[in-house]
Amino acid sequence: MVKKIYTTFKPQELNPKYIIGFIDAEGSFNITISKDNKRLTNYKVVCELHITQNINSIKVLKNIKDYFNCGVIKVDNKKTNTMKYQISSYKDIANIIIPFLDKYPLLTSKYLNYKTFKEAINLMIDKKHLTLEGMNKIKELASKMNTKRSFSEKFNFIHTHLINHSISLDWIRGFIDGEGCFYFYIGKQTNTTIQLQASLEIAQNTHDVLILEKIRKFLNCGRLKPKLINSISFELLIKGPSISRLIISNPND
Repeated sequence: MVKKIYTTFKPQELNPKYIIGFIDAEGSFNITISKDNKRLTNYKVVCELHITQNINSIKVLKNIKDYFNCGVIKVDNKKTNTMKYQISSYKDIANIIIPFLDKYPLLTSKYLNYKTFKEAINLMIDKKHLTLEGMNKIKELASKMNTKRSFSEKFNFIHTHLINHSISLDWIRGFIDGEGCFYFYIGKQTNTTIQLQASLEIAQNTHDVLILEKIRKFLNCGRLKPKLINSISFELLIKGPSISRLIISNPND
């Protein structure tokens, strides 16, 4: 008999590390700058934290929203039936989200975007975004985020970041809720046998492959695809697939 570890939780019972795992998987930090001639600088800046999820799993977004008691849930993409939990008030971000993320750090290279995002929020709190100098600084910060970061910057960061941080079951549970997929394969069939295989797969951009290795070691099971060699190097990773996976398919595991 399989031992039941977790029970259904109420919003106020969400574990902070579960939320961190979920943000590491599904969260994004964005700085949007748009033209606005009504402002002294002729520009408007909006900093937002988004957490996305399919509408079928909207309850987790509602639970996180209840935990932070700020932000809104709205349609992200009608074609893909995705919703997003969005926090765009820089005061809510400064007073609620930043203290939370400072206390419970993100583990993936998404932490780099958070640091840049936090710097922009601090400029807004100090009203620097109302000056040309401050706006130019925020533009510079925005130009370094998300897809604008290089593979090597993300890989080198997580290589040292994970040395100083540990993962927990709650973080893994949140990360799997965001990035995990459960599969059941039915393969070749003969007169007497059917090839069957169940697996849990967790995908991640290859620049963050070391987080998958961290999960594998924590759970003490699974394999990485492509295989992670002992003498891992940036040169080998950047030439390989852009997506890596932790696959757990042994029935006993």
